[in-house]
Amino acid sequence: MKRAAWSQSWTGLHEDPSPEFIRRSSIMVASLCLLGLSINSSAVEERYHISTREECRMKWITRERIRVNRTATCWLIQRFLDKEAEFVFVSADQVASIQAQTGATGFDAPNATYPHKNAQGLCSFAVLVSERLTHDPVLLEMARIVQAADIKGELDDHTAARGLQLISRGFPLVTNDDHETAERAAFVYDALYASIKQDQAPE
Repeated sequence: MKRAAWSQSWTGLHEDPSPEFIRRSSIMVASLCLLGLSINSSAVEERYHISTREECRMKWITRERIRVNRTATCWLIQRFLDKEAEFVFVSADQVASIQAQTGATGFDAPNATYPHKNAQGLCSFAVLVSERLTHDPVLLEMARIVQAADIKGELDDHTAARGLQLISRGFPLVTNDDHETAERAAFVYDALYASIKQDQAPE
């Protein structure tokens, strides 16, 4: 269907759309954005109160009650990959299905794009650094710390891992939800990044 025709059919589908129609339409908008297709955004927003700007933001989805790797991955994405990223936190068994429905990028969950541990045994933080940010020696060191703190049996692989794990266990205990955890835990990773960067600086 041509884009103009699609836009006309969108705006003429329902005069009074149901919540279910709006939910499905939001998924469709997100999918079109991910495919790089344009839509008549002003018409859609005015008629159906769907924010196409929000739907077109890059979405990441992971398990709820985030701790070590998930908080670190949220920080990594917002600081270095996508400052406007939107995070969705759901139960572990929902991540794969919602990822498939919406085109979101899943991490640290069964059948996610970036699972809890990939075939090489790496957590999502370490994989993203190895794929996209190998030019940053500070992040490479942070990846080793997060990996050791998050993956069972690797805690002694880095001297800083036990401290990070201990702190991270308390994240859900002092916040109201995962969005607050991600926001407040960013300070920990900002500080860790700054500390490692200072240590790596030439004398």
